[in-house]
Formats: sequence, C-alpha cells, structure tokens
Amino acid sequence: MKKILLLTTLAVISAITGLWAQVISTPNGTATNPVVSTLANPVYYYIESASDGTVNTGSPAFTGDFRGMVVYPNITANTLMKFGVVPAGKDSALWAIVNDAGIVKAYNKQKGWFIVSSHSANTTGVGIEFAPVAGTTRQYSMFSDGVSGHSRLIAWKTNLCNRWSNSQGANSLTAWYFVLPKTDVDLAIANATNVLNNFSAEGTQPGQYSASARNTLQTAINAAITVRDNPASTQVDKDAAAAVLSEAIDAYQSSKVKLATDGSKWYFIKSQRGSTTTALYAENQGLSAPQVLNKEQAYTNAQAWKIVVNGTGFALVNKLDASNLNSDLTGTGTTGITVNLPTIATVPAKPINIFYNGQDAASLDYFRVENKITEPGGTTATPIIFRLHAGGAGNNWGLVNRVPGTTNTGMYDNTQFQLIEAPATADATNSPASGEISGGGAITLSDVTSGAIIYYTTDGTEPTTASTSVSSGGTITAPASGSLTVKTLAVAPNSFPSNVVTSSYTITVTGLNSINSNYVIKAFNGIIKVDGAEDFEVYSLTGQKQIKQAQLKSGIYIVKIRDYSQKVVVK
Repeated sequence: MKKILLLTTLAVISAITGLWAQVISTPNGTATNPVVSTLANPVYYYIESASDGTVNTGSPAFTGDFRGMVVYPNITANTLMKFGVVPAGKDSALWAIVNDAGIVKAYNKQKGWFIVSSHSANTTGVGIEFAPVAGTTRQYSMFSDGVSGHSRLIAWKTNLCNRWSNSQGANSLTAWYFVLPKTDVDLAIANATNVLNNFSAEGTQPGQYSASARNTLQTAINAAITVRDNPASTQVDKDAAAAVLSEAIDAYQSSKVKLATDGSKWYFIKSQRGSTTTALYAENQGLSAPQVLNKEQAYTNAQAWKIVVNGTGFALVNKLDASNLNSDLTGTGTTGITVNLPTIATVPAKPINIFYNGQDAASLDYFRVENKITEPGGTTATPIIFRLHAGGAGNNWGLVNRVPGTTNTGMYDNTQFQLIEAPATADATNSPASGEISGGGAITLSDVTSGAIIYYTTDGTEPTTASTSVSSGGTITAPASGSLTVKTLAVAPNSFPSNVVTSSYTITVTGLNSINSNYVIKAFNGIIKVDGAEDFEVYSLTGQKQIKQAQLKSGIYIVKIRDYSQKVVVK
C-alpha cells in the first residue's frame, strides 16, 4: 500500500509539472533560468557545459563534446577551475548566484568561494554577469567584472576552465546551462522553497507569478516532501522525486508574467528609487524637452509607454505624441556619453532590450533597460543602463544613463524599474456614427469602460479633460443645418486616456408640412440635393434661379418642389 501511495505521489508531481512548460533536460538535471538568491537562502545549480563539439574556437581550432560536464573549483584558490563529471562530493560542483552586499556573485557550496577573473575562484570574488546566448533555450555565457573585454568563462583544454574574449555562440565552449540537480531531493525541496518564498512575487504584473502558479509549486513541494519522509521510499524514489520537483521549479519560473512586446499594452515605468515619500514614474515632457522626467503617478498619456519591436530588439513608445525614448546615445567607451535621455520623433537606430532583474527580495519584479541587444558586455558596444538621477525639487528627477564600464553587476535601485500595466480607456463610440443626421437630431456618446467620462468638442479643437463632458449614454444635439465635427476623448478611473476619435456629420433638412414630409433636403459642399424628388428648383432670396448642380456660395436659398418651398442654409 505504501508503494502504491508513493507512485501516486510521483505521478501527481509529474502531472503538475506538465501543466507548465516543455522541460529542457540535461545529463544532470533540468536546465533553467537562474535566479539571484542570497547567502542566507541560496538556490543551487550545476554550471554545466552546453558544448556539443560542433563549434571550433581558436587557432589551432579546439572543441569538444563536454555535455554533462560541470564546473568546480580547483584545490587552490586563484587557480584555474576544473570541469568534468559531477564529483563524488557533489557539493563542490554546486553554485548559487547570490546577492553579496549588493554585488551579484557566483558562490560555491563546498568551498565558500566566489568566481573571479571569469576562470578562477577565491574567498572574496567579484561580480559576475550571465547573459542568454542568442538563438538558444536556457544557454548562458558568463563573465566577471574587472576582466578586460568582459572575457567569457570557457571550457578549455585539459579539462581546465579559462576565459575567452567573447561569446562563441550556441552549443559552444562558452555556452553553459544552469542546471537544477536531479538526484538530491533535500536540495530540490530547499531550492523550490527558496524560489517560492524568497525570490518570486505574487501578482498579475510583469515579473510576478499568479496565485495559481504559486499554489501549484507548493503542491509539488509537498508531494516531494511526502516521498522524502516516507519510510518505504528508496533512493531511486527520492531521486525521481528530486528530478520531477526540479522540473516543477523550472516550469514555475517559466510561468512568470511576461512583458507584451507587440505594442498591445501600456505601462507605467516606475523606478525602484523614488523621492523620500513617493514613487516616481517616467513622464514624457515633449519633443522639445531635454529630458524625460520622473513624476508622481498620474494616468496621463505622458506616463504611458508601450514596447514595440525595433530591429533585433525593442523601442519604448510614449502615448502622448508617439515619440520614442532616445536610445541613440553618443560617445564611445565610458566617456563622452550623452547624459540626459529625451524622446525623439524617429525610431532609434540603437534598439533596447529589457532584462528581468529579480536580483533580491526588494526587486523581484523589476527590470533593467539597456540599449544593448546582444549579450551584455559584448565586444560590439558597451551596454548603457538608463538610470534616474536627482534633478531638483518637486520630484523632478530625470531619466539619464549609466555607463557601467567594467562593472555591470551592482544592484542599484536607480537602475531597476517596474513596468506596471495599466489599461487604456476604450475609445468612445457615437450613435449614429459619422454620416448624415437630421437637423436637431441626437448623437449618443458611449464608452464600454466602466466609469468613463467622455469629453468632446464640436469646434474642431482637440478635446481635453477641461472640455464639455457627458457620461456614457449622454447625448449632444445636431444643429439645424450645415455640418458638424465631433471629437471625443474618454477617460476612466485608473486608466490611461483613450485615443481622440473624430466623427463628421452632414446635416439634412426635412420638409416641414405633412404632405411633403418624405422630402429630405441636403446641403453638402455647397450643392443642394432633394431625396424623394427629381424636379425641384433653387432660388436666391432675391428670386434669381440657381443652377441645381452648381456649387453655391454660402447663404440662404429657397428650394421649391411643386407647391412646396423650404429655406435652406448653405455654409
């Protein structure tokens, strides 16, 4: 009976995992996207080679199929690390990416050392950065701060690690997986618990996790604990539970709410650093302004941004005037770089990328923005991180750039941003829509967004929140004759404003006596027409007969249809 219960528990974990994502399995476990944890609550991985022997490096060329081989420290600090099959004392091959006093480092479980110089380890270490390898799923390259050219960790000759000047791409000697081990149920439970409770935020915004996903991972953790604590469990059973729970961790991380990069959603850009009392949000000051400022939250188009595709990366577009955040920073290296970040009318030549940060408990759902699309620290350009900088009183902080130079990994509150989705109010609709309407007729203005107020103008000017307004379902009255242009702007609570919608009408004039009520007289662009009658005449007020199809000057005319006549205004 206990064995049946055990198999059922493993089946439950497997079913939970299958709800999320396709698993990337490696010889040692499940490849995942690493989370930055802490020394107090570490999440451990193997750093496993993704080299399959197809990519040659150097002259003479060198390569090797090193899949399944993992990185571990040498016996002596500050000497080249090794790579090979998982050692018997597997703790020497376990690494956590941790926040150590504000610096992201790679920490070894057994030695207590940190990676340094992209190829060695010692007791202090330096910051490291890991970047997704283009065109792969969960392959990364790594480099240490302070290393010339941001050289990458490479699997090199005689099973020693070394460093290489740049990434060699997918499945190469510089490509690595962060692997959740599949044979240690206690470690899997600890990793899952830390990921769930310490390094992921619940919510519906980008970078957050749904309550349902969190509950599902907790169920998977509980199931693994049941296997571990069952006296009937064999080591094979426990290893199976560890493997499935590691898959559940990766699946959970894959369920994180993603940013919309197709321009379909509007976001606030909120800095982790605000004033002493108030959070601040990026606000477009217009094309003539020297800088995007950061202001207190307001549901205005100036604070609404969307992400759109731009070449191999993206652009940030503002709703106020469809301008772009300027990522075309000038200068080279770490000098001569433009400081202030304004908006520009054209699409920037340099696209940006938006990286999920999640580097500590205070920034679990924050992102960093760079005008760098290939791996950070690459040889083609130095990444420029946009940051906030105090710009005076009244919360007028400005959006500027930060040039990281040889230090990319510090976790600064002024280089971390939340992108908070806020809905835009639906565009108002009119009934009847643009076209013909009888003089004095009612036009109903409606909006499907709850609580929306519709602001409108009839003089051709753009509506604002100072314009005349009605609630959804309100009406305006068409004039007796001529034409009418209605412009509407809808604004709902906790929503960005709608687009301005323009509707144009031609006013029709109907006969005033019952005998001729089927006659509809129209005056459009100076030409008079009568629906329901072909034989009619047009006269000026002084009695001169007019050519019916001619464009008339503005004025008042008399239309005669048999024994019926009607004055008509031509505008």
